[in-house]
Amino acid sequence: MDTQALLVLLLCSVYVSGASKCEYVPAFNISVGNLEALSGTCLLIPCTFTLAPVHENKIQLDKPVVAIWSKTHPYFGRTGEEKFFDSSDPDLSSPMTLTGDLRQRNCTTLFTEIHTNHSDKYYLRIENQGFKATAVCDPLQIHVRDSAWRPSVQISGSLREQQTVVISCSALTPCPDAPPVLSWSLQQTPAHSLLPNPDGTFNSSIQQSLLLSEEHHGLELLCSALYPVRGGHKAAKTTMTLTVDHSPKHTTVLVEGNTSVSLTLSCSSRAWPPDLSFSWFRLSPQGPQRVHEGDLYTINHTSPGRYFCQAKNQVGDQNSTVLTLGEPEDKSWWPWEPIIGGGVCFLVLTCVVVTIWCCVSKKRSTKKPESEEVQREEDHIHYGEVTFSKSKRPARAPPHREDPEEAVYSQVLVSASARPRPPPEECLYATVKKP
Repeated sequence: MDTQALLVLLLCSVYVSGASKCEYVPAFNISVGNLEALSGTCLLIPCTFTLAPVHENKIQLDKPVVAIWSKTHPYFGRTGEEKFFDSSDPDLSSPMTLTGDLRQRNCTTLFTEIHTNHSDKYYLRIENQGFKATAVCDPLQIHVRDSAWRPSVQISGSLREQQTVVISCSALTPCPDAPPVLSWSLQQTPAHSLLPNPDGTFNSSIQQSLLLSEEHHGLELLCSALYPVRGGHKAAKTTMTLTVDHSPKHTTVLVEGNTSVSLTLSCSSRAWPPDLSFSWFRLSPQGPQRVHEGDLYTINHTSPGRYFCQAKNQVGDQNSTVLTLGEPEDKSWWPWEPIIGGGVCFLVLTCVVVTIWCCVSKKRSTKKPESEEVQREEDHIHYGEVTFSKSKRPARAPPHREDPEEAVYSQVLVSASARPRPPPEECLYATVKKP
């Protein structure tokens, strides 16, 4: 045998000896390995067994099959060895109960109430009329703890705005008959689900869909698990902070410095990832024109106009509001806002003046008929006999004539505004002879 072949043989022998953890040839193997339990509750031990090929035909399934759990020592029947559980001995006081069907090679066992003193190594022995063996190479290691397990928070999907993800909170459930109660900090708590694992154990889980936005960035999710135990509850919780990729938000422009020569502007925004690039644009009749790159931009006072900045990352971009600096150089670019505002003010002022003039004119036209009525009353025709004698004594009767003279009354217009009215006692009478 050459040196190379010898080296290969040595390596293979080392690999086989290292891979084999048991110094005995097992008659059968069980599927269960290491389990953790919570003190004060139950523990389900999922278990199946397989016989070695040389013993496959030795077990008689038509005969009673017995399962025995022993502690510490793999050989049953030695002096001082105690049975911890015997499925054929109902009088043996044990917290274990066989729930599997041994005829179906199912050795599942329930620890109805487990405590820290039950932390140990357990060996399963199968007895049948034609077969008796112990799984010496597959001991069951049980570790009992006092504190509850922290739940696990998982997110399926891309953590990016406008994306829907499924957030799940799950916790170990060593006792399916008394699963933990899960809750979290989201608005609602969905129904619980009991999910089996490939090794036969169980997990309790809750799930919820969430449409992500930039408001969820930095949101802290809190998931709590409350385990019912003998005499109360044991709780544990887990927190997770969401990191949501989103485009720039709240992009603003600030004036950093102002001198007699120039003006310095700065652009800021909030985004995730925070790697941002900034661009500055100036509005013109032909549209926005890129004038600068970077978060700071210095403008001379000789370059007035309307400017805005744009923040951009790998998710998207956002523009700031437009900032107007001085008067635009292009006179054909009319400032329509001031023109429209001035026109509206002029129309309002014109309406007010016209309204006042109409009110005054209406008031004057109302007073004029009243003055004309008074004038007509004063200019009324008065008829009377007028005498030119001011004597208070009665006048002598004129001598009787055969042809009496007829008195003719004259029409006299007296205006109060022209001359004052004489006193009542000084009435003037006049007799006008008819020719």
